[in-house]
Order: sequence, then structure tokens, then C-alpha cells
Amino acid sequence: MEVDKWAAFPKRPSEFILQKFYGDVEYYLTYEFDEKIHMLAYIHWATNIKKDNVELLSFTRYGTHEFIDVFAIDHCVGFG
Repeated sequence: MEVDKWAAFPKRPSEFILQKFYGDVEYYLTYEFDEKIHMLAYIHWATNIKKDNVELLSFTRYGTHEFIDVFAIDHCVGFG
């Protein structure tokens, strides 16, 4: 997802950078608005993501939950 590099500084102009996030999709939600169907995902974000010596990613715990647009999900690693 793209995030504002200067979000903590309200007077600076926005500069968006691409950043990777990891988490589990708890469920999907669809709704209709203005005669269009939209889809959201309820994500449980992973925290403390670490990369080992062979570039394998791991994490030790989960953080917050959030609704996001499904178009922000790049790919799925697995289903549980």
C-alpha cells in the first residue's frame, strides 16, 4: 500500500511511498453504494516482522484490526 512518508508532520506536503504490510484476512464484506458493489477486507495486522538470513519472513504477534479495500491486497500466501 502507499503511505504518506510525512504523515506525522501535518504542515509538510504529502509524499507517498510504497510499503509492504502483512496480516490475516478475518473476513470479507461486500456492500452496494451508488449502484456499484464494493468489497472490503477485515485485516488483523502482523507486527514485529523479521527477515532471516535466507530472506524468510516471520512475525511474533498481531496488532490492530482494520477494514481495507480489497484492491490494496497484492497477493495471498495461504488459506487457513
